[in-house]
Amino acid sequence: MALLLLAYLGVSLAVKTVAYILPLRDNLPLHICGASIVLGAIMLWRRSYQLFEVVYFWGIGGTLAALFTPDLLEGFPHPLFLLFFAGHGFSLSAVAFGALVCDFRPRPASVAMALGVTGIYAALIFAVNLLLGSNYLYLMHKPAQPSIVDFLGPWPWYIIGLAAVTVVVCLLCYLPYAVRDWLMDIRRRR
Repeated sequence: MALLLLAYLGVSLAVKTVAYILPLRDNLPLHICGASIVLGAIMLWRRSYQLFEVVYFWGIGGTLAALFTPDLLEGFPHPLFLLFFAGHGFSLSAVAFGALVCDFRPRPASVAMALGVTGIYAALIFAVNLLLGSNYLYLMHKPAQPSIVDFLGPWPWYIIGLAAVTVVVCLLCYLPYAVRDWLMDIRRRR
């Protein structure tokens, strides 16, 4: 599975930059979903629970946001459309593999850890954006396609809204485990 994720990244980068001559600086796997594929491959290869704690939230939260509001100009069956959805499917697959095969699960502390890593990552990516003239994590301007960011105000204020949405999404991603733990606790008390 780890090798499949890495192969996807290579094929995706080649198709975008060689076949469609899109700028490399805009097509690196630095958005949350691309980074979750990279981290997901490392997580699976090394069986790293610490990486799972980040990949779980990035892979589910980031991917679902991207799938509901894709920043795409091409429609089905264009190869870039297919690559976009395949990549996000691979991101979710890494999370599922970690949870179902490796038996990983987030803990309450995982939420805070993932949010902290996300904040640090966003600060690093902001610097990368300044260096490359790119827009990873949509920190420099809003996506070209309609999204939730459109409701969060102008730049740079929408970044605060994105941070708040990220907290809510991470809590929602953890909610099934919180409910399961709560129900298990009730059963143990009986």
